[in-house]
Amino acid sequence: MTLDLNTIKQDLQQWVVNYLDVPSEFYSGNKPCPFALKSWTKSKVKVVLGEAAEVERQVAAWDDSCELLIVVYDHEAWSSNDWVREKNTSITGDDLYLMSFDPDDSDPDDPSLDPHEWGSITEDVYGMVFLQRLSNLNAYSEKLRPTGYYENVSRDFMEYVNERKMTCVAEAKQPANDQSL
Repeated sequence: MTLDLNTIKQDLQQWVVNYLDVPSEFYSGNKPCPFALKSWTKSKVKVVLGEAAEVERQVAAWDDSCELLIVVYDHEAWSSNDWVREKNTSITGDDLYLMSFDPDDSDPDDPSLDPHEWGSITEDVYGMVFLQRLSNLNAYSEKLRPTGYYENVSRDFMEYVNERKMTCVAEAKQPANDQSL
């Protein structure tokens, strides 16, 4: 399958506007991602095509010119889940974090996450790896905690959120490497 970047960007815009920015009962009346539309409309989201090598390149080139970078890939050619888990162990010290969205994963927690409902414009099924600052991601999560946002999510997802938070805390407590030896 050949993915078209412009079509994917239009599809992602539909997802942001018609799903991520719409209040949901599943998220206790909150939007699934209340920060997405603002970043999208301020051109703070960058979307590229690629697989592991492209993610590696984007991690190495991260310069804070965007808040979120999405690497879109052909899910039939690569599954990012295991790779992302392993890669995160080496980049958290850089205050960066990868999140994998692989369409082969189990059903989403939110039953309303249906591409036909939010107006997907492509029949292509694609995966995504999200790259952003770990500290920002955890700060956003903390803003959502008191709102009831996490009340209906699965135990696995809450473990993931809490593990990610602890990764950030552990990194902050580590002494800086002494390079003077």
